[in-house]
Amino acid sequence: MVRMLGKLTALLLLPVILLATGLLTGTIIQAALGYRDLRLDVLLPLFWYLTFPLMLFAVAAFALQVIVPDRWIAMLGGIMVAVLGMDGTMLGVNHPMFRYAAFPVTPFSDFDGFGAAPRSFAAFAAWWTTVAGLLLLVSWGLWRHGSDVTLRSRIAAFPRMVGPAGGRIATSLLVLLVATAVWLAPAVARTIRFPDRDAQLANRAEYERSYRAFHWLPHPAIVAARITVDLELADRRAGINGELLLVNNTGHPVDSIMVAIPREAAAATVVMDGATVVGRDPEHGVLLLVFAPAMAPDDSARLTFSHLIDRGGIHADAPPRDVTGNGTRLMSSAMMPTLGYRPELELQEARDRKARQLTGPPLVRLRASEVAAARGGAAWLRLDLSVGTAPEQSVVAQGTLVARWDSAGKAWYRYRTAHEITPVFGFLSAVLTRQSVSRGGITVEVWHHPGHGVNVPRIAEAALRSVEVLSPRLGALPDTMLRVVEVPRWAAFGAMALSGMILFPESRGFLVDEETGPVDLLLRRIGHEVAHGLARFAVEHHIEAHAIVIQLVQVFHVERARARTRIHLRPKPPDMPIREIHQFRSANGRLGRSELRQSCRGLFDRLFQHARILLAESTREPWHQGNTPGISRAIYAPYLAAVASGPALRIT
Repeated sequence: MVRMLGKLTALLLLPVILLATGLLTGTIIQAALGYRDLRLDVLLPLFWYLTFPLMLFAVAAFALQVIVPDRWIAMLGGIMVAVLGMDGTMLGVNHPMFRYAAFPVTPFSDFDGFGAAPRSFAAFAAWWTTVAGLLLLVSWGLWRHGSDVTLRSRIAAFPRMVGPAGGRIATSLLVLLVATAVWLAPAVARTIRFPDRDAQLANRAEYERSYRAFHWLPHPAIVAARITVDLELADRRAGINGELLLVNNTGHPVDSIMVAIPREAAAATVVMDGATVVGRDPEHGVLLLVFAPAMAPDDSARLTFSHLIDRGGIHADAPPRDVTGNGTRLMSSAMMPTLGYRPELELQEARDRKARQLTGPPLVRLRASEVAAARGGAAWLRLDLSVGTAPEQSVVAQGTLVARWDSAGKAWYRYRTAHEITPVFGFLSAVLTRQSVSRGGITVEVWHHPGHGVNVPRIAEAALRSVEVLSPRLGALPDTMLRVVEVPRWAAFGAMALSGMILFPESRGFLVDEETGPVDLLLRRIGHEVAHGLARFAVEHHIEAHAIVIQLVQVFHVERARARTRIHLRPKPPDMPIREIHQFRSANGRLGRSELRQSCRGLFDRLFQHARILLAESTREPWHQGNTPGISRAIYAPYLAAVASGPALRIT
């Protein structure tokens, strides 16, 4: 028994020592460089989340070495257990409770700490600790004694080796295992939408087969939205209700529409004037409504809705973080229904489409002219958004803050836009600090975590400078206010431009190091997003042209700010794949002034030629007429003038 415990202890200490050594080394280096805030409240929990799964794996490896007579086969078994825990789908094991030592991801943010992940981690820790206890009991009973060490003889001697005490321990562990499974399995099932990738792909394929025909049917446009969001942050829930104003601007009668409910919404209700629900598909979040009589051209109707976003419970993977204790960020896709077919849900890979008997290319890969033929253009809209949150938090959204009040223990904020904005919008609720800078009639507000103010002056200056440099080429800001809002690091983007607001993750801007290389990352990222906001493209239909112009503007803007380089561009006709711009950025991101001028000349020539063709095509197509207020040929005029002939943009 002593020998067994000694070997087990040595094996358990290996991951502890390795991770502790790395943690201590990093702490010493950090302190030596002058940073004395060790943040033990972050490092110690992180050490636990990293170490405990490895210790459970050590128990499994130890048990295999004891049970399996051949140590090489036992080592191979240990590798299989590790693969099973890391990615069981490779072996056909999809349920997280069957993948040994599989735990939910526990990332950290200064906004909400580890969020809801510790609760899920603790639930799986209870499950896997019980399993590990049974493995240790089996190892105790099958430990090799004497000269007869065959597996058959050890199994026969198992009851004698564990004795009555071992029987009682085994009974207790089995009861605990069953009780944990009865509690954990339903809790996990409530938060897992699809058990595996195949089920997810099958769901998307069935959606395409069932509803793709609706993509070409006319439907009204959403021109105004009034939404109320009631946040229950302690429970990580958001109750949402609202009203949408629809206008039939298709020029044709509309007798039926397809309403898409946010995919993870619960308790959803939809009521529409003059329409009856004739089909309901909860699996795909689809409602089919029929008008009687049909909705005539230029008629309007109101659609009221309500649903619940619930992010509580036990999650087998990283829990969704759009509704969290501090740093809630909800986007329009989760707050309101949309109309029509959603081509972004179609399978993109040819192999996946062939395996599920889907013919033809996905809609999102069709040419701009083919997409334009569909009557699914999203209209811009006016937004009236009210959000109730915790009293200590602030809500930042698009538009003007028209009211602020307290009710039922919550702080309420109401924002309203004075003009149409793109149908992609959102808000952030968090404990925030605001700093503002004004120049030339433009005000930049930077909303950030109270402890993340070190880069705020650079961010504000980058935003002001970007507006000053890019406005003459891309058009003026629709408002005199631009908000840069810090969001938690788990946002799945580097930055996001909305109408009048830029969402900027903490790790991508507010916590980056001081500028040390030839490229100012803050200026580059802020300038890129400001260009998005100024361009006001309908990117759903002309994503290629939009991407080219924005990437070019970004490079020009950074060059102007840093090197004052004079670049002359003359278009040439060779074709250019879109991904070339990304390859160029990856390969040449740290070039100096002369090297950049030499390397980018040919690329810019091809980019501008490609952009000119796409933009010229876009102005001939009627997709925007009646569907996107404010988008017309005039919007594209600065770009067409820039790429039509001779030097496109002259940076001096």
